[in-house]
Amino acid sequence: MNQQKALYETIRQDRNQYSKKLVESYDENADLKRRFRLLQLQIQQLKEEITEKEKMLSTVKLEVNQKGKELTREIACARNQAQTLATQKNKIQELYN
Repeated sequence: MNQQKALYETIRQDRNQYSKKLVESYDENADLKRRFRLLQLQIQQLKEEITEKEKMLSTVKLEVNQKGKELTREIACARNQAQTLATQKNKIQELYN
């Protein structure tokens, strides 16, 4: 009878131990799921930030390109004016000579 009691106690302890491990596994699983959802949310937010920054970058590139074209036109205009002034200066000098 003592042997059966000892065997019963051993089995009961094993069952309690396995039950405890099962509960711990469920808790760990729930924690992993929670962390996974959190990481998915962070990934989504980062993707949205990247999309916004890419849009801003393309807008800035477009503006820089337009400003570059305007500056090129203004430089060409300034060169033409400088050339015209140089030509007029030469004509004036010819008239005085």
